[in-house]
Amino acid sequence: MKSTFKLLTIVLIVLFASCKKEIEDKQNKIILLTKPSGWVTSKLEQKLANGSWVDITGNIGAFEADNLLIFDPWYSWAIDERVLKLPGSPQIPFSGTWSFTDKETKIQFKDGNLLEIVELTETAFIVTTVSNGETVRYTYRHP
Repeated sequence: MKSTFKLLTIVLIVLFASCKKEIEDKQNKIILLTKPSGWVTSKLEQKLANGSWVDITGNIGAFEADNLLIFDPWYSWAIDERVLKLPGSPQIPFSGTWSFTDKETKIQFKDGNLLEIVELTETAFIVTTVSNGETVRYTYRHP
């Protein structure tokens, strides 16, 4: 009976520790992702059929390059057009909700794209997504 109790206690401790670690990892990712300064695109790459990446950052216009991607801890996101915007355009042209999936390795926009997180640090946010059959990698930085 004592050995069963000890085994059950050990299992519960391990289970609690792993759940605590998962919660802490998720909180850390939310903290990194939801910086008030948001994220600006610094590089855009497209994956070729041979598996290599080609830089297509030059193909995005100044208006898109100036956009700020903002996530908040209440699972909302928005694009802020910041300084460069067309006259009459709203400051926030796109917004919605998001969630983590696959143990916080992906971000799902509601009714939209699925982003796979490649890197998320204090200074870099790198994701890949598949759009129209093409894989694209976005590299963001803080403004």
